[in-house]
Amino acid sequence: MTIVELFFDIISPFSRFQHELLMRQLGHWKSMHLKMTPVMIREVFASAENMPPGMNQSKAIYLNRDLKRLTEFHKIPFALPKDFMEIAMEFKTDPAQLFLSAIQHQIDEATYNRLVGVFFLNFFTSNPIEVWNPDIMRKFATELGVSSDIVDKTLETMNSEETKGKLEKNLERVKELGGFGLPITLIHLNKPQWVFGSDRMHIIGHLLNEKQPPILQKQ
Repeated sequence: MTIVELFFDIISPFSRFQHELLMRQLGHWKSMHLKMTPVMIREVFASAENMPPGMNQSKAIYLNRDLKRLTEFHKIPFALPKDFMEIAMEFKTDPAQLFLSAIQHQIDEATYNRLVGVFFLNFFTSNPIEVWNPDIMRKFATELGVSSDIVDKTLETMNSEETKGKLEKNLERVKELGGFGLPITLIHLNKPQWVFGSDRMHIIGHLLNEKQPPILQKQ
């Protein structure tokens, strides 16, 4: 099987779409082994000297319209939180990224991938749950069957230098790829290739030599 690795940040709207679309291909694309890798999107922007699209009025207007189209086409539950820009500018979702980084290697990969989806689903609504709240993060994990001991350890270590170092290593990998934003999907071929955004599923399938087209609409 070929590893398909999604670099994501919970604050990234298009990461939400790419996560859902990749999850839909599980079992459909037999050659794909899906892996999720958290990274801080603002640090990706900074390293590439790339202005976040929300800071450009024209881009922001277009992206808001595009997100609505994607929601309707892919039938993915999605809405930008009313105070999205405030949340983004105040880095409120950072604890969620730290939690997801700290817990990643303590649980099985399938559970981890589903946990990432739970964070996305509960954040991208018009009235989002505070996914950065420790009690909420605990609830998300335990409802997926993660033991209390693992959750306790994660909450204790999520702000450690070790956890921050993991995110830094993930950022370095994105920088080495030449990344300038998120989501990035890396296909681990003999000569690895990556695509940006959430509208390249056909390309990913082609790189995997999959004969079946991607599932783009929920069935």
